Amino acid sequence: MQVKEKEAEQQKKRIRELELTQQQLEVALNMEIQARLEEERARLELERLLQAEDEKRKHFQLLQEQQRTMQNLSPIQELSDGSPDEDTPQPSTLPLRSSRICRHLAKEATSVWRRFRRG
Repeated sequence: MQVKEKEAEQQKKRIRELELTQQQLEVALNMEIQARLEEERARLELERLLQAEDEKRKHFQLLQEQQRTMQNLSPIQELSDGSPDEDTPQPSTLPLRSSRICRHLAKEATSVWRRFRRG
């Protein structure tokens, strides 16, 4: 009888050890799951930031192209019949307007570039 009681105690002890091991494995698994979820969140955030940076870069390039276009525009724009449009400024005011537009575009491009570099 004493041998059976001893065996029963050993089995109970082994069951407690196995239950403890199972709990430890569950904790480790949950930690691994949390770590992977956190990695996925970080990856998605980096992807979002890279996409935003790409959009900034494209916007900056567009502004640069607009600036180049404005600098290359003819100072006098006429209708196809050769007569000046009512909305077209007089030739004496065009260089002033063009230079203002170019300065504005340059400032805008510089501003975008600074935001782009800061992230």
